[in-house]
Amino acid sequence: MQSTVGISLCNSWYCSWRGDIGSWDIAQSPLLICCVLVYSVNKFKLSLPVLALKMALSEQRANIKFCVLLQKSPCETLELLNQAYRDEAMKKSQVYEWHKRFCEGRINIEDDDRSGRPSTATTDDNIERVRQVVRENRRITIDEILSKVNLSHGSVHTILHDHLNMHRICLRMVPKMLTPEHKEQRMIMAGDLIDAADADPNFLQKIVTGDETWCFLYDPQTKRQCSEWKTKTSPRKEKFRLDKSKGKVMLEVFFDYKGLIHYEFITEGQTVTK
Repeated sequence: MQSTVGISLCNSWYCSWRGDIGSWDIAQSPLLICCVLVYSVNKFKLSLPVLALKMALSEQRANIKFCVLLQKSPCETLELLNQAYRDEAMKKSQVYEWHKRFCEGRINIEDDDRSGRPSTATTDDNIERVRQVVRENRRITIDEILSKVNLSHGSVHTILHDHLNMHRICLRMVPKMLTPEHKEQRMIMAGDLIDAADADPNFLQKIVTGDETWCFLYDPQTKRQCSEWKTKTSPRKEKFRLDKSKGKVMLEVFFDYKGLIHYEFITEGQTVTK
């Protein structure tokens, strides 16, 4: 069989040559055999040192197939692969198995399709089941979800993040719950401040504001414990701060337009008059 082969060797300098397979005694050149075999599957540029090059498993199978066509024995084929790939060479049992398959007439060098059960966890029905479970309880955990829908932990995680586009977040903390009367009063005060700012350009520089908050020694229910699953478009729920412990101190802070002016911690029972 007459074939033309081109091989590129790359090191500090480059050279190339072309030749006719029929004019070479390829049985005396194991390295040349491997080069030709790889080229018969896919044009492959072989860089020096050749033995250090990592080649794909399918390429080694193509080499085994070529050795079968050259009527090489399994032992000779294994020896050639070990010389070419060293630590990257296929195991003896694999070489012998593929050598036998090609001798029996096999053509394809790829693995056969596996007959295992296909993954059916992320079906539309399972996605909808997970969606309904989360809608019923936004604080439900993945372990609780998988016990209800009878799916694996990884499948539930994939459905939540990749299909439902949900992620778990903590609730936003707000100072207190406002009644409708409180909200209306704040709206009126905000309007008065806007009118004053419009009348005086330096109005904001004259304002000194302050606030106070209890700092508890411990909080039994953390923000992480109150986190819920939500989509990007669903609103973020709020969590009202409640007294969780007896031990606490009051933090008072004051600001002007430049930033923090003063702050101090007030112990419980202490009165501040100025």
